[in-house]
This record gives sequence, C-alpha cells and structure tokens, in this order.
Amino acid sequence: MPTNLEELQKSWIQLKEERDTFETQFYASEKKVLELTKRLHEEQSINAYVGTKRRSEPPNVAVSSSVADRNPPKSFAQALTGVCDIPTSQLPQVIVKGDRLSITIPEDEYKAGLEECKNNLHGRILRLKGSSPLTIFDLRKKLAILWSNLKSWGVLSLGKGFYEFNFCSAEDMRRVRASGFVSLNPGTLKLFAWSRDFNLACQQNSSAQVWVRFFGLPQEYWRPRILFVIASSIGTPICIDSAASKSKFDRTFRQYVRVLVDMDITQKLNHNVLVERAGFTFFLGIEYENLLEYYNQCKRTENADPKLPILNLLK
Repeated sequence: MPTNLEELQKSWIQLKEERDTFETQFYASEKKVLELTKRLHEEQSINAYVGTKRRSEPPNVAVSSSVADRNPPKSFAQALTGVCDIPTSQLPQVIVKGDRLSITIPEDEYKAGLEECKNNLHGRILRLKGSSPLTIFDLRKKLAILWSNLKSWGVLSLGKGFYEFNFCSAEDMRRVRASGFVSLNPGTLKLFAWSRDFNLACQQNSSAQVWVRFFGLPQEYWRPRILFVIASSIGTPICIDSAASKSKFDRTFRQYVRVLVDMDITQKLNHNVLVERAGFTFFLGIEYENLLEYYNQCKRTENADPKLPILNLLK
C-alpha cells in the first residue's frame, strides 16, 4: 500500500515530465515562428526592390499615368455587379395584408424569365442504398462525358437530390429528355419536364426503388438493354441483379430475372406486360418483392390517398 509521500513523488515526476514536454513544444514553435518571420522579411525586401525598379522606369510611369487618367479607380459600389439601377420612385409599393407584407413583381420580367427557362429540364438522382451522394462537380464531370455532343448546358443543385438543367437550344433539350434517365454508375439521373413555380418543399416522394421479377423470360432475352427496356414499362430501371449480370457460362438460375426499378407507388401495379418484337409477341409475368416495405413507406407519405393501389393490395 503506497504512502502519501510515494504518491507525491509520483505526482512530482509526472509534472516534471509534462513540463519538459511543454518546453520542447514551445521551443519548436518559437523556432518555426522565427523562420517564418525571416522568410516574410526576405519577401518584403524582394517586393520593395521590384517595386522600386518598376517606379524607376520612365515608359511604365508614362503609360500607367495615362491609363490612370483614362480609367480612374472605381468606388466600392461601382466595383459591385448586379447593383440595383431602378429608381426608388419606380419600385412598387409594399402592401400590408393582415400581418404579412405583399409585393407585386413586374409581369413582363416574369414572362422574360419563363422565356429563358423554356429549354430547361428538372431531374432527380436516384441513389442505391449505401452509395455516397454526388457533388455538383462530380455530376457535371460525369455528364460532360455523356453529353459531349451538346453545344452548351448548365446544371443547378436544388437540394434533396433535385437538379435543374438548362440547355442552349430546344433540340439539345429534347435529345436529353428523350433518354428519360441517365446511368451515373452508381445511381441514376431521372429527367422530367420543367415546370413553372417549382417548389422543392412541395415535392412529395411518391416513388420507391423496388426489385421486380420477370418470370418466363427465355435465355436469348437476357441482355441488359432488353431487360432495361422491359423494366421501363413500369418505371425507371436502375440496375439488374448479380445473377443476370453473369456470363451465360456461369448462370445456374433462370426461373426469373430481377431488375431494380424506381416506380411510382401511387400508380396501379401491373402483373404482366406484353413484349413485342418483329413477328412475335408474348406476355411476361411481373412480381414485386417486399411489397410490405413499400406499403409502410407509402403510408408515411404526406396526404397519402387511402385508395392507393399498393395500399389496397396489402390490406
């Protein structure tokens, strides 16, 4: 059992070690500050020398003085861009309605804004569970490769996975819109028509990513593009499962093929689709996995209609 004297000795040794550590760190920091100060003085000396040389050259002095006469320095307000140039007398009057303020915007300016947005599209990124969200710079980099044949375009992040795309021509907009969705690997960009007064707070998430099974599909149809086309009949295809991705030599299962589809859970569920090709048609059975999970998700949707097909199906 240690005595009080032993505990004091241990505490004194510990304090001495902490003091030595602090002194070492202090001297290292002081040395670094001195080095940085020396470097700063050297840079100031070089800048002063260069400035003196420039001022001593007559041609430069003459040119700079003439330029200064033609272009006097701008004030802070002049240097700003987008400064309001509307006289105060021409601004509309604010109206108080109850406890709220009301202001009327110029209708001609709003129509001009609509005209500028006529070649725009809205879009939303559908991410796989567990995947990291794309930054706006990563998204633009991926799309620049896919849309390299377009003249010019831009993208704005609206938040919550929604984006707005603007194109320089209606032709470019229609070409992109025709694809419906863009594979970003991972994730999918779902494009839809631009609409006025778009409010992100009013966008209800009525879609869900559902694994769908297609039964009775012959082997020659097990090609990704064919599977995605068939899956597009009920939603936006995202990916096929690992079994369908294997080569024909490694497949051991062919009862059905699974495709992950982003679908609107407020729409009627179809349980078969008519597949057509040149000279031949056949019906393909559809089965939806984990409907109970999407049933719970649909119930959580604000203002959910109790008569939704998916809700009635599971009652």
